[in-house]
Amino acid sequence: MASRWARVGVLLPALMLILLLLPGPVAADTCACDPIQPFLVVDRFDETHVTYRHSDNPGIIYASNKTGSWVKTRLTSKLDEPYAIGVDSAQKVYIIFRRLTDSDNLGFFMISNRTGTWVTQHLSTIHEDAYRVRVAIDPDRKIHLAWTTDLHAWYSTNETGMWVREQLDAYQGQNALVAVDAQGHVHLLFNQCLNAEGSGTCEGSGIYYRTNRTGSWVTERIAPQQQDTPEDLTTDPAGNVHVVFGREYWDQGKENTLPLGVFYVTNASGSWRTLRAAAPGRMAQIERTPGGQIHIVDAHVDGNLGIFLATLRNGVWYRSEVIPEYAFYPSTGIGSDGRLHIAFMRMAIDPGIYHAVWQNGAWSRRELMD
Repeated sequence: MASRWARVGVLLPALMLILLLLPGPVAADTCACDPIQPFLVVDRFDETHVTYRHSDNPGIIYASNKTGSWVKTRLTSKLDEPYAIGVDSAQKVYIIFRRLTDSDNLGFFMISNRTGTWVTQHLSTIHEDAYRVRVAIDPDRKIHLAWTTDLHAWYSTNETGMWVREQLDAYQGQNALVAVDAQGHVHLLFNQCLNAEGSGTCEGSGIYYRTNRTGSWVTERIAPQQQDTPEDLTTDPAGNVHVVFGREYWDQGKENTLPLGVFYVTNASGSWRTLRAAAPGRMAQIERTPGGQIHIVDAHVDGNLGIFLATLRNGVWYRSEVIPEYAFYPSTGIGSDGRLHIAFMRMAIDPGIYHAVWQNGAWSRRELMD
């Protein structure tokens, strides 16, 4: 079952596998053969923070507009790859990255300017074979991590002063995500199977939601289909959760029986509600404006290429194309004014890392990688 889930996570046409997964330096800043995924977060002062891996000159770059204009800082000069970025209430930045050590073993690290200078520490709590790492910082500036290994979904926090790690799934798991609300409650998403080892089936499969919002941990299944993949989540001021998940294919025996697409799920009404937001896409991200609008951003990797936006406003989905080009890896944030920020990798035409924001009735774009 785990191998099948792993194939779902990288379900790309053969050409895209070649373009997106081939490692190694290139002659330009970036090209279609070298994936450079950016990660973006907007803090409570409406300042934007982005990190990405520089391809031509290896290392991690951090960019922010805290000074009023974009300032880029090189944080490392090694073969490092960022996996997540978070910011705390004091505007201090936390970047989770993977490093290929001298012994050729994978290791995860965190670099942060929490003390006033950039300090790097090894995160032994994250497995060396982890992928899809997520980070969230709570109001007390404690760190919450979620990630996936080949067989399991994981969560770890230093809330008690030391790192504590927990396996989220009962048997097999994948696609762990984490968010923290304004009250400091933790919200987790993951796929899992509940059956005992050796049964040969994936019983109880689907997307599970786990939270300590009531004071103790409660877990419930919010999407019962094996092929549903959680992509992102966010919370609102009341502590309700807003989720986006994808369903790109039919499970065996269920062909043409379920709609495919990008779906929105929330418990804001007191019970779980699921809506189809858009046609099938990948790399979906979700944001909620202070006024309650929902933005879902996703990428199309075949057919009508580009980055697309679906906005839920007054019960109606409004859909548009944000980047009508060969672009991938959208990472989003929302400002207090409700403006949506997107960092993405653009390929083919003027390749590089870009930031886009809705401004004066149009998408304003700026290239971040020089």
